[in-house]
Amino acid sequence: MTRLHEDVSMAKTEYGVVLLHQVTGKYWQLNKTAEVILASLSEGQDVAGAATALAARFDVTPEVARRDVSRLLTQLRANGVVVG
Repeated sequence: MTRLHEDVSMAKTEYGVVLLHQVTGKYWQLNKTAEVILASLSEGQDVAGAATALAARFDVTPEVARRDVSRLLTQLRANGVVVG
């Protein structure tokens, strides 16, 4: 299961969520689309499940949703924001 790294905290905003890595001081502002993806992954969904949730909520094709989920997950992992 994908989850936030233990050193990362999250705060919801009207625009999505903000993630703060408490050790490095880096932060990321994620839009509503990325918020849906992160929530789905944190709830135990895999890439396909998160893509399905994204396509259901926003006007995107399943293929575009899957690509967007994969890209976001790759970036978050590379920056140590999520594990799993």
